[in-house]
Formats: sequence, structure tokens, C-alpha cells
Amino acid sequence: MTVFSSEEPRDTLVGDIVIDSYGREFSGDRYYLRVSIEALLNILNDPAETPIHQQAVQALISMFGPLQTYCAPFLGRIVPAMLRAMEMAPPNQADFYVETLGRLVCMSRQLIRPYLEPMFELFDPDTPGSDQLQSALVSLIEVLAEALSGDLGSHISTVLPFLVSVIDRDTTETRQVTDRTLHALRILSPSLEGYLFLVMPRLVSLLDLAITPINVTESTLVCISSIVTAVNCNSFASRTIFKLIQLLQCSPTQQLQTLVIDTLCTLMEQLQDEFTLFMPTISATMKKRGIVDHAKYDRYSRLLFSGRLIPKDAPRLPPLLSGDTMQADAGLGLTGSDGMTKQHVNATVLRRAWAVGQSMAKGEWAGWLTKFSNELVRQSPSPALRACYGLASKHPRLSRELFNAAFVSCWTELSGQYQQEIVASLQEVASKPDAPAEVLQTILSLAGYMERDEKQIQIDLKLLGDCADRCHALAKELHYKEAEWMLEKNYETIEKLIELNQNLDLHDSAVGILNHVRSEQPDIRESVEWYRRLQRWDDALSIYQRQEAEEGPSYDNTNGQLRCMFEMSDWDSLLPLFERIWSGNDHQLQMASANIGMSMAWTLGDIENMEFYRSKLPNNSKDKSFCTALLSVYHNKWDEAKEHIAKAREEIRGDLVSRATESYSRGHQLVFNCQMLTELEEVVIYKTLPDDAQRQAAIVSTWRQRLKGMQQDVGMWQKLLRLHNMVLRPILDLDTWIKYVNMCRKSEQMTIARHAIVQLLQDEANYLEELHCGDIQLQPAKVRFQVHEYIRLKTQMMQEDDEQLQQLQYSGASGLGYLTAGKSNGMLANSSLDRAIRLSQQPALVYMYLKYKWAVGERRGAFQMIEMFANDYSSKVGFDLRNPEAFADNIDARALDSRNGHVDDAKTIHLLSRFYFKRAEWLVNIQQTATMAQEARAKAGLGTSDESYSLRQGNRTSAGARRSRRGSVFAGSGVVGTATSSSGLALPGDSTAMSQKEQDAEYLYKLQGDRIEESILESYRAATVLDRKWYKAWHSLALQHYVETQKYDEKHSSVTADVIERHVVPAVHGFFRAIQLSKSDTMLQDTLRLLTAWFNYSRHESVAQAVLDGFNSVSIRTWLQVIPQILARIHIKSEGTSLLIKQLLVEMGKFHPHAILFSLYVAARSDHSKRSQAAKDVLAKLHDLSPEVVQETEVVSRELIRITLLFPEMWQEALDYASKAYFGQNDPEEMVRILRPLHERARNPVTLREYHFVQMFGTELAIAEEHVRHYFAGEPGPSTEVFMQQAWESYYMIFRRIQKLFPEPTSLALKDTAPMLLQCRDMHLAMPGTYDPDREIVHIGSFNPVVTVYPSKQHPRKVKITGSDGNVYEFVLKGHEDLRQDERVMQLFGLINSLLTRDSETARRSLAIERFPVIPLSSNSGLIGFYPNCETLHEIIRDYRETHNMYLNLEQRHALQFAPNWETLTVPQKVEAFEYALSNTPGNDLQRALWYKSPNAETWLERRTNYTRSLAVMSIAGYILGLGDRHLNNIMTHNRTGKIVHIDLGDCFEIAAHRDELPEKVPFRLTRMLIMSMEVSTIEGTFKFTANHTMRVLRANRDSLMAVLEAFVFDPLVSWSYIQDPENSDDAAATAANRRRPPTNANANTNGANNRINQEQLARWSAAGRASRAHYDAAGIALGSRTDEPRSSFANNPEHDDADDDGWQVGNPKARAIVKRIHDKLVGTDFDPNKQLDVAAQIDRLIQQATSSENLAAAAALQRPGALVSEQASLALEHVQRGIFGDIVSGIGDLFGGPDEPKHSPTTAAPTSSKTSVGTNSSQGLGSDTESNRPTATSNPEAKQSLIGEEQSTGGGGLPNSTKIAMGVAIPLGLVLIAIVAVLFTKLRANKKAQDKYDRQPSIEISEARDELLVTIGGAGEVEEHAPPSYTELPENNRPENNKK
Repeated sequence: MTVFSSEEPRDTLVGDIVIDSYGREFSGDRYYLRVSIEALLNILNDPAETPIHQQAVQALISMFGPLQTYCAPFLGRIVPAMLRAMEMAPPNQADFYVETLGRLVCMSRQLIRPYLEPMFELFDPDTPGSDQLQSALVSLIEVLAEALSGDLGSHISTVLPFLVSVIDRDTTETRQVTDRTLHALRILSPSLEGYLFLVMPRLVSLLDLAITPINVTESTLVCISSIVTAVNCNSFASRTIFKLIQLLQCSPTQQLQTLVIDTLCTLMEQLQDEFTLFMPTISATMKKRGIVDHAKYDRYSRLLFSGRLIPKDAPRLPPLLSGDTMQADAGLGLTGSDGMTKQHVNATVLRRAWAVGQSMAKGEWAGWLTKFSNELVRQSPSPALRACYGLASKHPRLSRELFNAAFVSCWTELSGQYQQEIVASLQEVASKPDAPAEVLQTILSLAGYMERDEKQIQIDLKLLGDCADRCHALAKELHYKEAEWMLEKNYETIEKLIELNQNLDLHDSAVGILNHVRSEQPDIRESVEWYRRLQRWDDALSIYQRQEAEEGPSYDNTNGQLRCMFEMSDWDSLLPLFERIWSGNDHQLQMASANIGMSMAWTLGDIENMEFYRSKLPNNSKDKSFCTALLSVYHNKWDEAKEHIAKAREEIRGDLVSRATESYSRGHQLVFNCQMLTELEEVVIYKTLPDDAQRQAAIVSTWRQRLKGMQQDVGMWQKLLRLHNMVLRPILDLDTWIKYVNMCRKSEQMTIARHAIVQLLQDEANYLEELHCGDIQLQPAKVRFQVHEYIRLKTQMMQEDDEQLQQLQYSGASGLGYLTAGKSNGMLANSSLDRAIRLSQQPALVYMYLKYKWAVGERRGAFQMIEMFANDYSSKVGFDLRNPEAFADNIDARALDSRNGHVDDAKTIHLLSRFYFKRAEWLVNIQQTATMAQEARAKAGLGTSDESYSLRQGNRTSAGARRSRRGSVFAGSGVVGTATSSSGLALPGDSTAMSQKEQDAEYLYKLQGDRIEESILESYRAATVLDRKWYKAWHSLALQHYVETQKYDEKHSSVTADVIERHVVPAVHGFFRAIQLSKSDTMLQDTLRLLTAWFNYSRHESVAQAVLDGFNSVSIRTWLQVIPQILARIHIKSEGTSLLIKQLLVEMGKFHPHAILFSLYVAARSDHSKRSQAAKDVLAKLHDLSPEVVQETEVVSRELIRITLLFPEMWQEALDYASKAYFGQNDPEEMVRILRPLHERARNPVTLREYHFVQMFGTELAIAEEHVRHYFAGEPGPSTEVFMQQAWESYYMIFRRIQKLFPEPTSLALKDTAPMLLQCRDMHLAMPGTYDPDREIVHIGSFNPVVTVYPSKQHPRKVKITGSDGNVYEFVLKGHEDLRQDERVMQLFGLINSLLTRDSETARRSLAIERFPVIPLSSNSGLIGFYPNCETLHEIIRDYRETHNMYLNLEQRHALQFAPNWETLTVPQKVEAFEYALSNTPGNDLQRALWYKSPNAETWLERRTNYTRSLAVMSIAGYILGLGDRHLNNIMTHNRTGKIVHIDLGDCFEIAAHRDELPEKVPFRLTRMLIMSMEVSTIEGTFKFTANHTMRVLRANRDSLMAVLEAFVFDPLVSWSYIQDPENSDDAAATAANRRRPPTNANANTNGANNRINQEQLARWSAAGRASRAHYDAAGIALGSRTDEPRSSFANNPEHDDADDDGWQVGNPKARAIVKRIHDKLVGTDFDPNKQLDVAAQIDRLIQQATSSENLAAAAALQRPGALVSEQASLALEHVQRGIFGDIVSGIGDLFGGPDEPKHSPTTAAPTSSKTSVGTNSSQGLGSDTESNRPTATSNPEAKQSLIGEEQSTGGGGLPNSTKIAMGVAIPLGLVLIAIVAVLFTKLRANKKAQDKYDRQPSIEISEARDELLVTIGGAGEVEEHAPPSYTELPENNRPENNKK
């Protein structure tokens, strides 16, 4: 599954493209600034660009001067980039970067505060530096202090030691650095409190003229004055004053004396009276120095003594760098008040730059591009771009990066004339043949850029396509050629599109283009080039031959036929054609065909003709060097061969470099050519070392290893095998050749496969003949035996030929028919091949040939021959099919001891197992085909065939077929058994309509008779005996036993003891053995089948014993992937089985507790008492083994469940359901069952929110509970009904107050809702959904303290958990929903992914389904892994249309314009309106959006391919699963890969297709927007091919899929939602409700009044909840959510104690029907049970259904003007559609017993409901918008208990009529009127708001039932829960019914 770490913020700028622009104009001043900064940052982050980092920094700083505010958002990236550049720079440049940082800080001021932290790491006191660096660092400190307003905070402790160290290390004579540092200390003086002990001693020490210059001493005095003024320096006063006195005594200048006295005055200000102690000494010193009068000192002294000396505040000192900054920026010339003033573009200068000369050399082109780029940057009106000019002029890379932005910035300022001139100049450049690729790529990039910027440059599409072709930009060329095709459909474009897709390794798309053209234009003349480019040589040859017949031979025609025949390896046709060519005089054709002749001669081993054709090759042929080297090797000219190999390699090098730089796929062919040259060199080495067998073996081993790593390409393998054949005979490399033939067979290249088989057989015959003649030294005894056997068989066959032919001639008409048919269609050639295969001494070769024979349609002959060879090999090894056990006893001895020394028993036994296995497989196929054919014939009324004739013929054939190879060669050749007459008509009893496959199958089926099932089992059993470690054999044997059991069970509804012993027990043993031998990706299917057999037949002792015996034979990890299925049966009735399950769970928990604990706690919380207790027993044992993990799991799951539904929400929902139970179903016991747990929880609150709720509502709840207790304590009657009425009055008030006092939350704090989760840190528990026994465990680190709440109906929560690996994992926590079904779906998708990975075709295409973790926490809550970097298709289309100012409901407007009365139309009329709407709207929104969201054509093509493939895979998987509800909110696309991600997987097994109203009629979603987003071939290309491959893999592995799906269907915990019969469910509910409180005679006549009062109350409660929930019904989130089933009664819930386990097994008819339907899909009988479609036909039918306008239009429903909505959305919002007066009238009708309005089915009303039953219930609850389908239950013995105590009520029955009437009269009429007015006012206000919103909302496109028309309400199908898009309410006053009113 995907790793669901927290996604990074999505960068909307990729390169210079804004990917979320959706085609709108994005260029502007802010954009140019962003592009410029991004380009400069790219330079700074590139270590290779270190020499220009200084210039890049200067450019950045120059932008900040005039654009400070606009640059601020980039500071977080600029500061780290500058620091990294400083680290990479030479040491002598460090001062520049520090000074630049200081300038940046000075300019940014407060804006840079968040990014200053890394700068303080520069101030390391222990790191020495130059004086310049230290001065720069000091300046940086100053500006940092300025930016932080003088408060460095904790960083002062870092800065001061550095400053002190600067002073200490400064030993220069001038002490300039010290002087600079003193200035910084003055700025920092307010922050020195507490750090004076570091600073003051240093400052005092500087007051020594002997070591300090006078200027520094003066600066020190000023610094001391600043510090003394800013902080309290009393502790350093005496030391400082005495030092000042000393300095005063020796001061040499008057200025210094003055500064000293000024400093003393400053100290006097601060010390006040304490300073008087020093005044006598100071005065004496002054007198001594002759300072008689100092005005300032005298004034301060007088003020001091008079008490008026007041200390002054320290003045703020600016940093020295600020003045430098302004000066540096002053000369930039970037003026403007806002810094964004545009500069005039000098068009004349630009014209000189873009002008192109008539002829330009290669170097001149580069100069032209550089000059033009630089001038664009220089003339750009953007200040940011102009700031980059200095660097761009010296650095071409930057000018190239800014070319597009600079061009557009100038383009918008140029007049129309200049725009035309510059376009003409660019077209001239693009059309010049000598223009280099760099120039062309620049033009292409500009064209794509302007296309996305809504400024389409007027350059011809053909010219752009040619430019892309010339510079090998294939993706760009494809884009322009597709656009050209849409405008002008011509042959040249078709050929080019096919070629481009082939070159891009998109073969499916290439073929799809051809198919699309043929389907769209059936009359179009087909071009042979189309098929040649597609490498469909047979079709191309047919066209060539047709043209030759019509027009006569020509050069092109003959040359084309040569190529086709060569590629098809049709040597029989090619040789005569070559003889005709080379016997003629057409030298041009001879020269052109020489290359093919060379290859043909090489293939056929004709050295003489190779010499001839090589001499005819043109001198400029690229293959001539290779051919010469090849012939040199044949002639053993080693030096010459090496020389030509080197020459050929040199010829390849140039093209290889250019193509490989584009992509690996483009250069793959040349890489393969290099491999061929390498292997030719190895052939030389092999031949030059004839005696070095070890070296030769190493070379051969290397060849085989290379072939394993190569892609499965027939042409490449063919060429390599030709090379190997030069030194290695095919028969000696048999395994490789067999793989090659199988590859040809699987790729359906049967002609090449047949040629390879012939070559193998010829080589084997020659090899054995040479051995027999002594030409080759005899080999070991087994080889001698093979030679002897070959000669014997050959002699015998020659003797029998004449006799056999005579038998054929006298066999009558049929025999002559066979001979005639053979002559006409090549059957004699096939019989010759059959003769040769009978002589083969290689069983592997025989086995390969038989598979080939079956594949080409010769099934009868293949089957007869496989029986013949199986019998022959069995007799040789002593194997008896009837008694395999006897052989099994001594098989090891047989393998070690060769029989008579003649036969390699081990290999023969191994292959014999394959023979029997293939025989069994073919028998199964024969049985299925024959049975289906017979059923079809019977249905058609054609009767059955003449069994007596067929069997007589079959018996005669069988006798020949079962004979040994000593018999006639024709016995197994398929000649005698061919059921055709000489006239070609079918024999008696065979329908002419039957295919050859069906004829052969029916014939062989009748031949086997009633023993066919036994024969299948015998063959599989033989395969297991002969190869005891073969997984496929054991799996197939067990599966066949399982199938036979199912057949018997279905036929007889039970199984006998004999069936148990013959089939079930062997199946169990077989599955265990298969599990032992299986790989991880095949284990699931066997494990599930095993569980099914175990659970279904566990009551039989032999089955239980077999299971018990098998447990010890498999690893405990086997069961990890089937934990959900095991836990589903933990409560099984069989005591022995239940005990065994518990033991198994304990063992799993012992070794893998993280894998099982969450699931165990789900079971422990079950309402099923037995299931819950069983799970608790297991948990108790696991607690003893892993107490910490168990406790942590319990806490985490419990607390997560707690926050899924808050206490107010729980009460609101419970009251809603309880009101339905009491008022709607007349079931007070059910009401009590719902409310009792909440009352108990209210008495024991845990969280702060729960305490708060109890404080607010505790009194009312206690009163209501007391009333209910009195109700059940008394006798049924009017008095007790009063208690219940009073209780509901209290409940109603609580319900209304909850709505008012508790608004819907947007976030939750864990400290209030789940405080224990905050304490969960560094846990032992693994992160949910990440446990893998093969990987390191990621533990839970902590929970994010805030949980986000999505504003949708179910209010899912987004939870973030930090893992022990440091990543943040995001989950959606969902309540109201059973996620166990989603968990099973993910399990199925995992199996499908493993199947797709194993298949070569699907693996090559990287096909897979995107998955995400699903972790159930309880039966109605769980976690879903958050899929990162995704958007729903709805969001993409909505954003696109909003960007282009399009109505979101554009299609709907057209539809309504055509057909305003949509609901009354017939289906054909709807189709007409539907197609009218589509024809008048483009529908390419998604297609264009995906293009705009891709930064370049290469990314676009990759994403489009991934989109199409993933859509196809999921379409087929969804069809098999029966997945519905595929609206646009349930389909997401990954932003980076383009892959489709499906969510909300609740509607399975075609539930939506069987709805009563508007059922889905499409197999999967394939609407117009999805189709148009594919390539130009639409569904004919990648989509159809991917769908075919996916369906092929699924059908080929249907047994594996059926294992998972059957377990899914029969799982009792997830199957009840789709297996329930809706009619029976409703009846059961009604019966149960009536049974709970049967009416007595006294009140039997009052049921009408009672129901009327109940309906009255119900309407009141229901109306109260509508307003609060209407908005949220229209909202949704990205991960999707089905509407939660109500807290259903236990009657229809499988977890109830009364549920019968056996009822959920295979006996359920509805479950059987589902399984049968899935099986039909997987065999191709889903459309007609009597006709099996192949994969291609099945896919065609599915696509036809999915795209049918009738299916799509019939499922759409128009609900209001401007809205064509899906049935889910329309029914979900039915309460709004009824309008204002409808609600009021309905409410009044309910109150006064009037007739109800008809209501829609509640199941379809839920927009995302997938698990509720199809049944309906007319009652409504407090908060329901429509009735929830909650089935009722049988009477619960505990239901009548009081809500508080355990008292039992003895009363029963209904209420008396008088009581009900009294209750009805008691309803105040005033309340009714008030309610009406309130509803009216609320509706009017809501309508006004909704209409305002709706007027601003558009829709999307008309679609099918999962409506692409409706994005949310206006356009994308039903309401959905996923990542929180902003949705609108459905407007109520813009509807047809309201307009009419």
C-alpha cells in the first residue's frame, strides 16, 4: 500500500509554469519576481555554480532594495540558500556573504525575524577569521540587534562571547576590528544586564594607552558611557573610575581628557550619592592636570549635591551598515513609489536583437540566442527581471531560464506590429534547416509557456511539430500532432501519430489510433504505412498483395512485401520472391533488399548467400560493418572481425548519445545493437578457446543471464539466438530455445514459433544422426540410449508409412476428406511435424510443441498426443496412473538410480508431472467449452449430436491415440480425429455454427464420458506425486476437489460423508501443501479456500482433524493476511472449531501482536455476546504475553472511538433513532435499548466535554429517565402513557438545546475530548496500517493535539500521528460506518495487484490499483489512511470552470432548454435531450485541466498514460466487484503521477444496479470527460488494451479471485448489507414491532388514533432536526463516506446473538447468485450464459454499455431548473425539493391525521449509503431528513428493564383509545401555528441564502447515474465525504414545483 505520510505543501510553480492556473493568465509583476528569485536560488543551491554565487547574491539583494515588501515571502528560502552558498565559497569570500546578509537584514527589518535563527550559528568564538570577516560579523550583529529592536534575547549569550573573543584576538597595531566591536557593544548595551562580567573587564583593560591606540581608547570611553547609561554597573564602578583617573593623569590630548571627564559625568549620573566617594580623588587629579574648570563636571556636581541630577536614558544608536545599504541601492535605477513601476520597453533595440541573418553558422546561432535572451531581460518592464541582467549577461543558463518570462513581459508591452514581426522572426528561425536543437527547444518551450499563460503565440502547429521532431522532443511533437489531428484529419498525421507513439514505447496508443480511425471513418482508405509502423506485418502484407493484384508489381510494393515476409519469418514465401528479384534487372530493388537477404541467409545458416548479399550492401549502410564482422567470425578471421566490430560500435556511438539523452526507450534499440556487438566479440573468444571448456561455459552462462534480464521481445531474442547459434547448437541450449518458443506463442507470433520448433527438431535429428554416424564423439550412456531409440523409431516409422497411407485411402469419404483437406491447408506439413516430434528424445521439447499445437487450435490432436506421450513416458519410468501411491513410495530412489542407465529419470519424472498437469488443465477447458456449447445448442433447439457416431469414431481414435509411439505416427497427429468431411461440412450431429474449438471440445468430452471429473483429479494427483514440491499441482488438485464439493453441495444442498472423505479432506490437505510451497503473492487464495472449506464443514471430525494436522505444517505468517476472515468466525457454533480458532489467534498474537490486536478489539466490542466473549478470551491470553502492546492498543482504539462521536452528537443521534422506534414503530423496548447506554455513560463522564454536558443536561436526563422507569414499572394504560409523554417532552427539550448550544465543530482539542491520547508517547504499538513482518516496525510517537473535523454530514475527523521514524501519518477517522467491507475490498485489490505484477504484459505497463490502509476500530468506526497529493475530479473540473468563468451547470442549462419537462420524458426523449446538451458543450474541461497542471509535455504525457491505464484497471476490477457509486467525488487523481485513485468502496456486488429507483445501468464510469482526457484514439488505445490485459489476467486467475470474492460474499460480518431481501426485511420489521406490544381487545379499535398521534409527534421531532442538518447533507470530504446505517435492531444484524451462523454460508441463495454472477464475469458468460465471449468481445460489450447514451440518460433525473442530478443526490436532498409549503402541508397533515405525501426510499435518499438494505420504512426520527432504514428486531428479554434499575415490567399491550385521543386533543393549537410560522421564516431565509449561492455556482456535464453533470450539488453526482471542499446548499426556491406554486 501507499505510505501515508503527511504530504508536503504543493508548490504551484514548477520551473516557470504555474500549474494551478488552469489556462488563465498568470504572468505579472509578482510572478516575474517569483521566477527571478527561483532562478537565482537554483544557482545558489547548485554547488557547480559556486563561482557565480556572489553575483547571484548581489542580484537578490538588488531586488530587495525597491521590492522589500514583495520579496518578504521568499526570505525563508533566501537566508538558508545564502548560508549554504557561504559554506561552499572559498574562505576569502566569507566576509562578502556576511556583509550581504547584514544588508538583507537591514532592508527586511522586522520581516526577517522568523528566519534569523540560523544566522546566530555564525558567531563561533573559537573560529578564527580575517579582520574583514570579523568586521562583517560585527556589522551583522548590529543589524540583527536593530531587527530585533535591540533585544537579542537568549542569543546574547552567543553574541557576547564572540565579541569578546574578537577584542581578545585583535593584536593589530590599529585595532580597527576592536573599534568596530566597541560600536556593536554600544548598540547591544541595553541587553548586557547580567553579562557585565564578560564585557566590563575587557573594556577597562582597553583604557591602557600603552597597548591601545588613542582612537580605540576614545571609542572605549564612549562605549563605557553607553553601557553605564543603559544598565546598572555599580559593581564595576570603583574599578572603572580608578582606571579612568589613571587615564586622566596620563592622557596626552585635550580631546581624550574631555572624553574621560564626560565618562565620569555619566558614572556620576548613574551612581548618584555613591559617586561622592570618588570626587576628591577626581578633583585632585584634575587640578594636577591643570583642569581648573570643566563646565559639564561642575554642573553635574552642583546638581548632584542639590539632589537634582537625574539619570538620562541611553540614546538609540543605529548600525553602521544602514547607510551603506541605501548607498548601494541608490544606483540601481529601480524607481517607483511602490517598487513595481514598469520600465518602457525599447522596441527598436529588441528588434535588432531578434533579427536573423540569411545564413548563420552554428556558433552564430548560439550567439543570436544569447543576445536575444539577454536583451529581453534587459528590456523587461519588470524590476525583478532587470535586476538579473548583470548576471544573465555573463551566465547564459540564467538568461535561458528567464527567457520565457522576459519574453512575455516584453510581449505584453509591444504593439501589434512588433508582435507580428517577432512572431515572423521566430517562424523564420524555426523553419531554417540549420537551426540547432537548442534554439528549436527554446521556441518550443516558449510556445508551451504562452499556451498555458493564455497568450497563444501564432506559430503554425505543423511548424511547431516539425521543430519538435528535429530536436527529438517526442512528447511535445505528439502534443502538437494531436492538436493538428483535431483540426485537420489527414493520412500524414495518422502515420506520424502512429510513429510517435511507437517511438515513445506507447504501442497500445499507436494501435488505438489506427482502430479509432477505422471506427470513425469506415470508408477511409487504409495506408500500408500505418501497419508497417505498428509492426503488424501480416496486415501490411495483405495490403501489398492486394495492391499488387490491382496495380501490378512495383519497387515500393515488392520491397514492402520483402520486409513483411522477413519480419514474419515466412521463409517459404520469401525465398521464391528473392529468386525472382535477383534473377531480374532491377538493381535498385536488389540493393534495397540486400540487407533483408543478408539477415535471411544468416537466419538460415547460408554462409554462401551471406557473402553474396553483403557484397551488395550499399557503402553507407549502417549494417555493413556488423555484417562484415559476422562473416569474418564465420571464416575464423579474428583480427578482421574485431576491427569491424570496433568500427560498427563507433558508428553507433553518435546516435546512441543523442537518443539516450532523450529517454532510455528512445535509445534502447541502439543499446541492444551494442549488446549484439559485445556478444559477437564473445563468440570470437568462444571460438578461439576450443579447449577451455570452463571459459566457454562461463560465456554461455553470461548469455543466459542477460536473456533473463531482457524484455520479452521476440525480435531481440531471435537475433541473439542467431549469434549464439554460431557456436552453440540449439539442441544443446534447449532451455533457452524453449523459452523463446513459449514467448512467441504467448505473443501470438505462431509462424516464428513454428519456425523455431522446426529448427529445433532439425538440429536434434542432425545431432543424433551425427552421433550415430560417429561424426561426434559419443556422449554418456543416456545419450547413447537416445541415439539408439531415435534410430529404432525412425526405422519403424519408415516401415509403417506405406501401410498407414493405404488405410487412409480405403477409409471412405471421410478419409479422403482428411487427405484432401491436408493438401489444401497445410495439414500434411503439420503431420510431418507430428512425425518429427515423435522422434524427439527430449520430453521438454515435446511438451513445448504440444502447448504450441493446442494454442494454434489443433486441440484434438494436441490432447491425443499428450495422452500418448504421457503413457509412453509413464511406462519408461514405471508410473501407473491408477496407482500413483506405489510410485510415490520409491520416487527418490528412482530419481537417484537411473533406470538401466538409459533414461534421465529425474528430468523425465519432472516433465511427466507437467504432462499430466497440462492434461488435467485441458480436460477442464474441454469440459467447460463442451458444456457451454451443449447448453447453447439446447437453448437454440438444435438438439444434441449423434452420440453413437461420435463415440464410435472417438473410440477408434482413442485406441490409436493411447498406443505407444511404436504405433502409427498418424495416431496422435490430429488427422484421423478431424471431424470434417471432404466438402468441408460438419459430420452428422455437429452444428455448422459451432467453431472448431467447440467441435473438438465436444468430441473429446464425449470421448471421456462420465469419467472426465475423475480423469481430471487423476491427472492432478499424478502431477503432485511426480513433483511433490510443485505449488501449481497441489493448488490445482485442492481446488478441483473444492470445486467438486461445491457442485455436489449446490446440487444436493448438503454433502455426504463419502463426499467429505473423497473431496473435502483431500482439498484441505492439498491447500495446506500448496500454502507450504507458495510464494507470498499466491498464498492468499489457498488460505481463503482452506478457511472456507474448514468453516463450512468443520462439524465433520475428519475435516477438523485434517485442519489440525495441517496447522503445524505452515508458518504462522500464513494467517496474517486472513485475520478478518478468521475473526468473522470466532463465534462459530462448533466448539472444537472455535477453540482451534482461538488457539490460532493466540499464536498469531504471540509473534505478530501488531497485526491482530486492532481487529481483536473490534470483535471484543461486538454486540454479539459470543463473538465478544471469544475475542476477550484471546485478548486475556495475549495480555499475559504482551501486556504493554495490548494495553496500548486498547487505549488508542478506545480513545479514537471516543472522538469519532462527541457526547452531544451521540445524544442527538440516539434521540433521533429512539423517536423512530417509539413513535414510528411503537416499540418502547427498542427505544430503551438505544438510550440506556447513554444514560449509564452520563452517570460516569470521563472527559472535560462530557462533564460539561452532564452539568448542562444532567437534571433533564435524570427526570426523563425516571419517567421512563415509571412507564415500565406500571400497567399499560393511560396513566403509564403519560409518563412516556412527559419523558419525551424532556428529551425533546434536550434535543433542541443541543442543536442551539453545540454548533458543529471545526476542530477538537484532545485535552478536552481524549486526554489520554496526549499521554500516549513513544509507544510500543505500531503505527496503524503500517505493520509488515519483513520491515522495521514504525511505532506511534505521539498524537497531534488538535483533530480537524470535516464539515460533512458524518463529520469525519482528520488525525495526525507522528511515527518513530519522524514522519507524520495522517488518517481520516470515520464514525457511522462499518469499514470492514472496505478492508476486504483492499484485500481484493492487493491480490489483483499481485496478479498484475506476475504477468509480463501488465507488469511492463506497471498496472496496479492504488490502495490505502483501512483499520476498523469497531463495527461502526475506523481509520482510513489519508492518500496524499490527490484531488477529486470534481475539484479539478470545478476549479477549471471557475477559472474560465463558465457555468458549472452549463450542460444542464442546455438540456433544460431542450426539454424543460425532463421527468416526464420517455427514455428516447431523454437521450435526445442528453445528446443535445453534449453536442452544444465542449466537455474537454478535465482534458485541458490535466494539460495545464503539467509543467511540460513530457510530464503531461506520463500523467495521461498513467491516468488512462489506472482508469482502465480500476474499471475492470470495479466491474468484477460490482462497484457502483462512481461519481466525481469518489474518483481522485494523484497530482504527481496522474494515477486514478478510487475511494468510498461501499457499493459492491451491483447493489446500485438493482435499486428500485434509477438503477445504475453502466458497468463502470466511462463518461465523456473521462474519455476526452485520454489520447486522440480515446478508448480504442491505451484504455482498451489495458482493459483487455487486465481482464485477461483476472480471467486467467479467476480461481484466485473467486477465492477472495467468495470469502467476501460469505463473510457474515460484511455480507448482510447486500444479501438481505428488502421485502422480507420490511415484513420482519413490521412483524417484530407488532409482536412486541400486541394490541388488546380494549385498545384494538384505537390503533388509528394512536398511529395518528405517533405520526403527529414524529413530524414534530423530524421537523426539529431538518434545519440543522440540511446544509451538511450537501457537503462532503475527499475520502468519501457512505451514510452510516442507523443503530439497527438485531433482527437483521448478523452480530446479534440470535443470528444463525449457517445462514451466512454457501447455502444463502442470494449469496450464491452473487458468486455465480462474479464467476460469469470471469469466464465471459456475463452477457449470455450460453455463449462465452473472449476477452476482446467482452471488453467491447462493456465499453458499449458504459458509453451508451441510453444508459446514461435514463439514470439522470432533473430536479429543478438548472440541475440535472444523479438519483443519489436528488433523493438525498428530497426534503429540500418539497419546498416551503410542501413541508408545512405535510406537517399539518401529519398532525391532524391527514394522508402522508409519498416518500422516496430512505436507502436511496442517503447520498453515500452503500450498506443499508434496499428496504424502506416510512417512519422518521428527530433529526432525520428522510427515514433511515433501521430494521426492527425480535423482542429482547431485557428490553423492558428500567433505564436505571433491573426491575421487570409485567405490563404490555397498546394504549387505550381514550388516552390517545386525549393526547391528540391536548396538543395546543398555538404551538402548531407558531411552528408553521417558524418553518416559513426559516425556509424563506434559507432559500434566499441558497439562491444567492446558487446564482454564483455553475455545473459540469451530463452523465450517467453517477452523474458527471453534478459537481456536488450543481454538478458532480452525489454528496460525498472527502478532503474538505467548499460546497453549497441546495437552493430550494429555484425548482419547478416551487415555481409552479
